[in-house]
Amino acid sequence: MKKLFVLFSILFFLGALVYMNVVIFSDNNTSEIERSVEQDQLTAQLKDPMADPDDDGLANWEEDLYGTSKKRSDSDGDGISDGTEVAAGTDPRAFIETPDDTIYVQEDVSKYEFSQNAPDNSISELFNNLQNISINGTETTSTNNQTITGNTGDIAKRQCVNRIATIIDNALVTSTLDLQILQNYMMGSSTNTLPLQNLITANNQAAEDMQIYQNSSDCLFLQKYSTQMINLYKTIGGSLQQILDQGPVVDGYDYEIWNQYGISATAWVTVMNEINIVVASLGIQFAPNEPGSIFTPIF
Repeated sequence: MKKLFVLFSILFFLGALVYMNVVIFSDNNTSEIERSVEQDQLTAQLKDPMADPDDDGLANWEEDLYGTSKKRSDSDGDGISDGTEVAAGTDPRAFIETPDDTIYVQEDVSKYEFSQNAPDNSISELFNNLQNISINGTETTSTNNQTITGNTGDIAKRQCVNRIATIIDNALVTSTLDLQILQNYMMGSSTNTLPLQNLITANNQAAEDMQIYQNSSDCLFLQKYSTQMINLYKTIGGSLQQILDQGPVVDGYDYEIWNQYGISATAWVTVMNEINIVVASLGIQFAPNEPGSIFTPIF
């Protein structure tokens, strides 16, 4: 019975990783199989600090240094590759050099939220509420009797989305080969723990990066979700560390840690779906080579 439970847990673990890497971020113009192959090729290169998976002129170690995307060549979506911006001395994460993100400080963010304690229809409620938000670039926001209209807000929101997407995308480091190695390790047929160690490092780094993102930005419409992501990345990283410390499945194995991981992974997927709905409501068209494109249009 325990063996069946372990097998189910491992399948859930691997399935959650595949879902994170492929299904959530599949776009309308690419089949899931093609998307899987594409993501697998990119992810396989993330382990080499000297590799340049997105071909933007910056190696992975440089992407870490500048806080840019390792999988998308244009982290701010301004049409200029990250490597070109670094060479020119401009900020590869800023669509404009001094974006006026502060115009959203007093924006009513309740329209982007949903009740955490609501029943299963809470996401549907969020979806319906967001359909009433203007998505044609002419939304107005009043702050201190001043009305902000037009592209400045779109640019600020684009930058907010691209930055949080960069953190999320960079944390997805599991390739198809890694999944097989992880399965073999958990079943005791391999001693290779490198993929598991990479996952732990990626989640811990994502938690740190998300905290920096939250502390340094005025993206209030995403603040609730960045807070949730910080906690989830910490919890997932901690669960994975306990799984690593416990070793392969043997007699006396503590299966509870799998349950803890499963709860956190499921919550991560739920939050990602909510962010996807919010981003879709903005009506911003993201180019394939900018981080925000990981979110799938649904309107």
